[in-house]
Amino acid sequence: MRERALIHVAGPPGSGKTTFVEAMLSAGGGPILAARCIRDDALRQARETAPVTHPELRRYRQAGASGVALFTFPENDLGSDAFFVTNLMTDYSRAVLLEGDNPLGFTDLAVFVAPAPADDEALFVRRTRNLVATKRARAAIAERYAGIQHAQLVVVNIRSESERKRGEQIVADVVRLRKEEDLYDDILGFCGSRIPITAVVANLTDPDDPGRKKALARARRALRSRSS
Repeated sequence: MRERALIHVAGPPGSGKTTFVEAMLSAGGGPILAARCIRDDALRQARETAPVTHPELRRYRQAGASGVALFTFPENDLGSDAFFVTNLMTDYSRAVLLEGDNPLGFTDLAVFVAPAPADDEALFVRRTRNLVATKRARAAIAERYAGIQHAQLVVVNIRSESERKRGEQIVADVVRLRKEEDLYDDILGFCGSRIPITAVVANLTDPDDPGRKKALARARRALRSRSS
């Protein structure tokens, strides 16, 4: 029986995913493995490497990961056992952190690290396709935030206090997604869950930031619930 927690950290490039992984690793809690996962449909089969000079892997090691790997996989390996038979997974650990694309299709905790929006940017957009038939434009998630709707933990990572108000709007909209019927039906529908999620604004580089502490506490609960 699998006892270690699997935590997936998603988000657009430059949002702070690796910074969140570093924070998890630095917080301790037992041996933790970390993998940078990249989907590459040009491959015929999944591939595991651990280059010493790879930037994310180097940061994982420095933050205290007990083992690291770069895992690249094609679409036909999504949801397969390819990741579980890697050399990385032969190492003992209490948790495995997967940054980037998700090769498993499931995890114990799905985290989305989001950037603060620009002044003219919003979480929701309206699609006008088939507007006559539906009589209203349907809501959708803006492309840069694709995947945020499925996360159980959302962290809007701000670089300065000037971004906080805009970050708080993203958090408010994430909460609205599960409360407003039209938004829920348009974006989540039958695949969604109304279970409340944790959504915070945080400066992930500041160890004293309250949002960062709350996000890490939520991740540690997932780790404890699986490995205890």
